[in-house]
Amino acid sequence: MRTIQCDPANCFSGWRWACSSSSGWPAGQRCDVAFVGKLALIDDPEVAKELGLSDDVKKKLQDLIKNREQEALGIVQKVKGQPQSKQAEALAPFVAESEKLGMALLDDNQVAKLNKLKVAKDGMLGVLAPDIASKLQIADDQKKEIAPLIDEFRRIMTSGSEFQKRVARQSSRRRSLAC
Repeated sequence: MRTIQCDPANCFSGWRWACSSSSGWPAGQRCDVAFVGKLALIDDPEVAKELGLSDDVKKKLQDLIKNREQEALGIVQKVKGQPQSKQAEALAPFVAESEKLGMALLDDNQVAKLNKLKVAKDGMLGVLAPDIASKLQIADDQKKEIAPLIDEFRRIMTSGSEFQKRVARQSSRRRSLAC
């Protein structure tokens, strides 16, 4: 899966869009994790294969994702210009509902695999997600220490030079190994 920085005309607050060239989406259309959560992973043919999705289920999921993204446009217009935390807060129920609708199309084994693939994809950047943080029993003081490191990493990965990105990735790996 390739990730590209979206342009300001099609995006808000620098959120990143993800799509694959073989996704079957119409030209110019992108699936967005900010609107459909972990369902965006299904856009990756390797994930679809790993989950063992039938063509029928894959088509239903793609249709669901496209429809949910269209529905999200209204919410996006309402929160445009607000701080990113407010945007995420406004979208959270919508994303949860999108994931719930998508998960209903999967069997229990596929849901478990998708959840594991999401954790693997997010890596250390995902440890502060509420569901992961609770499973890892990360204390509030630990969250306060981790959050600035993750924010700095994300900032560098979106706007830093290639050298800065390489250094940030290496530093992140060393810190995660030290934990």
